Amino acid sequence: EIPRLLLELGLLRDLRSTATVRVQLSFNRRGEPWHQSSDQEVASRLRAYGIEVESYPGNVLYEPQDLQPIERWQRWRARVRAEEAAARGLPADSVAASGKPKQLEHISGFGSYRFFSHALEELGPPPFPLGTVDRLPRCPGVASEDLDSLGLGETSGQGFTPDFRQSASHKSGDWAAGIRSWWKVGEAAANERLAHFLDSVLAAGDFEGRKRLLCHERNTSELSPYIRFGEISARKVYWAAKRRRERTNQKLFENPGYEYVGRHASYQGSRDEATKANATFLRRFIWRDLSYWFLWQFPSLPRTSLRPQYEEQTWSGTRRQLRHWQRGPARS
Repeated sequence: EIPRLLLELGLLRDLRSTATVRVQLSFNRRGEPWHQSSDQEVASRLRAYGIEVESYPGNVLYEPQDLQPIERWQRWRARVRAEEAAARGLPADSVAASGKPKQLEHISGFGSYRFFSHALEELGPPPFPLGTVDRLPRCPGVASEDLDSLGLGETSGQGFTPDFRQSASHKSGDWAAGIRSWWKVGEAAANERLAHFLDSVLAAGDFEGRKRLLCHERNTSELSPYIRFGEISARKVYWAAKRRRERTNQKLFENPGYEYVGRHASYQGSRDEATKANATFLRRFIWRDLSYWFLWQFPSLPRTSLRPQYEEQTWSGTRRQLRHWQRGPARS
């Protein structure tokens, strides 16, 4: 309850008063629309008690409510179409040369990386990360239960009770032991993992090629928990990877060659041609923002498929075939 918390902090004389001193609360916005609604409600209630509230961008490259990728992609496509029309010598009053977006043209590539990246061209690159905070003001003391008294680390393998309290005392019941052995918590550990990934995995081309698919090797970034809990900035990760200049001959698919022919250019590539070692990682990292935008644009996605017809799909095989499919054998 917000008023009681403010009372404990000494910011209210009683539950009906406003703040006794100037207090400013700052927080980073969250990307999910339902979380943003909750944050706005809390901020509104705090302001009612005289608390100054300021919010700042969340841990994303672009905030979902500012993206407008459909509209931006349509404008990009209309501009490209007009440039192509001019290059072909079409009349200035032709439909192609008009530079006007077509209403449903985005559907052909909707949700793909190329669709999203072209939309971002209008926004420009994400901002650079801000400088490191050297010092924060001391927080006032608040009466609270000791974390160990909750017993959350001693479940004895039995899971959590409805009130999330455990009383077992066996070390073997520490559900977080495996997490701590793999994930070193903290900003310093996040920076260490980023540096290791860039120098030992990305630079070597192991993420760009097939080695990132090997589950027994650490050839992915393993930065997700650090970004999720705000221990490292998404902007910092992006720009640190963007600045890398290494190239690699590793490929995801070992094809003998491929050919791309466009309207105005042709390109012949080969398996020996070196590519940027950071290309795939940057694409996948930007997809994170696309996913947040999907939740913003389609808030029902956690419950309903983007394509409604998938909701009607049912398993048409036998139970034996289902078990084989679940366990992964190549043949039924």
